[in-house]
Amino acid sequence: AGAFKSRPWGFLWAEAGAQPGLEAAVGVGGYGYPALVAANPRKRAYGTMRGAFDAGNVRSFLERLVEG
Repeated sequence: AGAFKSRPWGFLWAEAGAQPGLEAAVGVGGYGYPALVAANPRKRAYGTMRGAFDAGNVRSFLERLVEG
């Protein structure tokens, strides 16, 4: 987590199935759990990580986002 503290990250957690409109908009839901979605509202862009939800995978996903 320390590697990303200088970034202006915000977090939102939603229980599976609790936000069907949001899940449909970012292409997760139903069979797509666990999932992590990173969004940039200014760029109107998002990225989705599907798969094992562990520190290594999350770190790799965030590093790819930072690199572009």
